[in-house]
Amino acid sequence: MQQWNKMLTRQSPDGNWEVTGIPWSEIQGSLYGALCKLRDYEKTGLQPGQILEMNELYLEKCREVNALKRKDRWIPVEYEEQKPPQDRYILLSFSNFSVPVTGRYEEDDGGGAFYAGDDGETCSQQYLVVNAWRPLPEPYREEGDG
Repeated sequence: MQQWNKMLTRQSPDGNWEVTGIPWSEIQGSLYGALCKLRDYEKTGLQPGQILEMNELYLEKCREVNALKRKDRWIPVEYEEQKPPQDRYILLSFSNFSVPVTGRYEEDDGGGAFYAGDDGETCSQQYLVVNAWRPLPEPYREEGDG
């Protein structure tokens, strides 16, 4: 924490702010704004290194949030580079049905097909048009279960 005697701005005994040794009234207008920002910075009590650390932590958390958003989003079926996994159930969205359904994707000679639940007929055979999919969330586990 910064000590007050090392600061460039301070509050005088009468309650006015000043640059140490220079009253605000003697400071020119364009410099006044910069000194107000300096005063606000000094009031935080943080050192420049601490602010840089906070900025790095903030950027890291932003990257984590963006990664979570990408992980937990609908993936349009047109994205050929992101085919669903074949060994897990996924959540299916339909352009002609309003409720998402748990289903699966299986590769075949024709490329691949979506199936609702454990049905043997494809979604298209049931007149369901899959427009997107997403991974299912992890199952609930009580704290301490690993």
